[in-house]
Amino acid sequence: MNKVTRDRLTLRTYLAFVCLGWMLNGLGAILPALQTDLGVDRAAVARYPAMFGVGLLVVGLVGDRLVLRLGAGRLLRLAMTGLGAGACLLAVTALPALSLAGAALLGGSGALLVYLVPAVLSAHHGTRAATPISEANACASAAGVAAPFAVAAALALSMNWRVGFLAIPVVLLAVFLAGGRINAPLTPRAADPARTLPADDPVPTSPAARQVGPVARWVDVLLVVSVEFCFVIWAVSYLQDVVGLSGSAAPAAGALFGVGMATGRALASPVLRRIPNPDRVLACSAVLALGGFALYWCGGAAGGLRVPAALSGLLLAGLGVALLYPVSISQLVAAMPDRPAVATARASLASGLAVTFAPLLLAALSDSLGLRTAYLLVPALLLVVVLRAARRPAPRLVEADKPARNAPDAVG
Repeated sequence: MNKVTRDRLTLRTYLAFVCLGWMLNGLGAILPALQTDLGVDRAAVARYPAMFGVGLLVVGLVGDRLVLRLGAGRLLRLAMTGLGAGACLLAVTALPALSLAGAALLGGSGALLVYLVPAVLSAHHGTRAATPISEANACASAAGVAAPFAVAAALALSMNWRVGFLAIPVVLLAVFLAGGRINAPLTPRAADPARTLPADDPVPTSPAARQVGPVARWVDVLLVVSVEFCFVIWAVSYLQDVVGLSGSAAPAAGALFGVGMATGRALASPVLRRIPNPDRVLACSAVLALGGFALYWCGGAAGGLRVPAALSGLLLAGLGVALLYPVSISQLVAAMPDRPAVATARASLASGLAVTFAPLLLAALSDSLGLRTAYLLVPALLLVVVLRAARRPAPRLVEADKPARNAPDAVG
């Protein structure tokens, strides 16, 4: 009765998220090579991943109107076409302006997919949508881990980085578009972002979570997304420029952050059952990420132990960062129980601001202070997360909380 049918439409949405995960995480892996090819500084090339953040901001403002005007199926095909066209334009042109335009097209199309795929799955599967949404995000996470390895393999085999970045997603994109028309109507309920949060894991919430106001929870989202994307975008450059890995080894090693995140999110359910206080989860996760960062950063000047320390720290940091976003966004929604659509729109705004400006700030600092010193922005953000979470009182265990603990998990 509750079985999820993974039919043709469901598998096509999974394929869309595979392409998205590959492109976004592969972008961080190719930035050093792209910077060399274009002959620009780090601050200039930082604008490329920032385009995804801009896309999130725009889609958060006009996404629902685009769906009403064009329909979800047609918009999904357009988003996939834009994703492939943007990636190809970014990769094949030698002109910085055209390459940046490709990044903008890729970022905007990717942001549309973040909005559309969970909504389509919600409309298609109804009350059973939590499983396919989680599976779609798992596909994106797996592709995000694989993309840096593909770029590294292409460089190790003396092929151009473009082969590793483009070959597999272009083939998958062709398969997606060859599937023809997509019949994916969205009902008003399915289009409600409260049912379509693009997170990887179920996170339980309760009335006690609403003791912290929505503004504070919004700031949490802004901080944790900033931390995550500083690693996603700049880890490969750090491993190459500071730790001293080769141009082919650095992208593969940079994938360790994604491995840590995937592992941490796979362990989400048992962790959250053991630690029901969301702020304690935030504080403990941020402390773990700080420990990983200390190894990662000190590895840049640790003599013979430099590479093992940095790689171990990057993996540990990914493990610590893993739960920060799912927990923080679920608590923002829980803080606004009567306005879930408004809550998720604000979460999209926070994510867009973080993705747009945090990597840019780190890049600007690195051009004047050096990348190793500039990376201290990350532990500063993590310390703020720890201090904010630690000073909040423990949730009051009132009678209203008891049934909530046994309720089905929310997706967030």
